[in-house]
Amino acid sequence: MATKRAPKRAYSDDYLKFGITSIVIEGIAKPQCVICLKVLSAESMKPFQLKRHFEKEHPTHNDRDVSFFQRQSQSVKKSRLDTTGQTAITIRAAVEAPYVVSLRISKSKKPHTIGEELVLPCMKDIVRIMIGADAVKKLSSLSISDNTVQCRIQEM
Repeated sequence: MATKRAPKRAYSDDYLKFGITSIVIEGIAKPQCVICLKVLSAESMKPFQLKRHFEKEHPTHNDRDVSFFQRQSQSVKKSRLDTTGQTAITIRAAVEAPYVVSLRISKSKKPHTIGEELVLPCMKDIVRIMIGADAVKKLSSLSISDNTVQCRIQEM
């Protein structure tokens, strides 16, 4: 006896009024919120569930026009394709910087814990004084803990 399958729901442009666009992950279309960028499950591609997410998570956007969500959707789609944009550069730098620090720690033959105990706090102090508090937030994304430094050294 054949088992019944639930019909797969396809993305509809009407979902944009709930701030939802579509993203394809591993061949499966999933709804993505254009406000919080959260990717919802494929099973939640139902108007009721999308509306519930919108009303629960973004009640301040209830009065927004569909054109607002269209602009947000275009922005989200561009950011997915733009690997040379500022966000991609920041992410690449946040990955590369700990490798450079790990290399220096390795060459100095100091304990790996020096990264999070001395180097990172010193970097934050210098950046706070020279550039400002906003740049210190970017340094907080760097991972130079003992285990991370050890793994990065082994990778090199």
